[in-house]
Amino acid sequence: MAFEQAEIDSYQRRIPGAAAQAEPFLEAVLLAARSEGVPAPLELKRDRKGRTVLRARKIRFGGFMNKSRPMQLEVFADPMGRNLNVGWQLTALTANGWAAESGLNPTMEAAKDRKDRSPQVQREIAALIDSFQEGAFLPSMHRLLESVGASTDRTA
Repeated sequence: MAFEQAEIDSYQRRIPGAAAQAEPFLEAVLLAARSEGVPAPLELKRDRKGRTVLRARKIRFGGFMNKSRPMQLEVFADPMGRNLNVGWQLTALTANGWAAESGLNPTMEAAKDRKDRSPQVQREIAALIDSFQEGAFLPSMHRLLESVGASTDRTA
């Protein structure tokens, strides 16, 4: 069976003139996440294109009988010319390929969908995103913006 990633939530922003700061930015986010106690085991990894990313795999939400699908949080800092595109994505691992397309066990897939949308799972996802975004990602991004002399105002 093949699997694909379904996006749950994401954020991204372009940092002018910061292309050389990709790895220092990711290291700053990692340190801030650990300092804040963000409940996601982030690690520096190389993606398929050889870029460094921060990744936490197999994050699960919900209780014993109400576990969500495994989810992954990935933080990126991709140079684009002189600029740096920074952001994160929370994705869920979903079934795809012959098993899903053939209709094999659609009841099981529907049950997983219901668990992912349960109030408890949604609250836990929102809490993780808020904790990570406000406690680690945005402070690191604002420090980078200030270090390259860019505005921290989103409208600027």
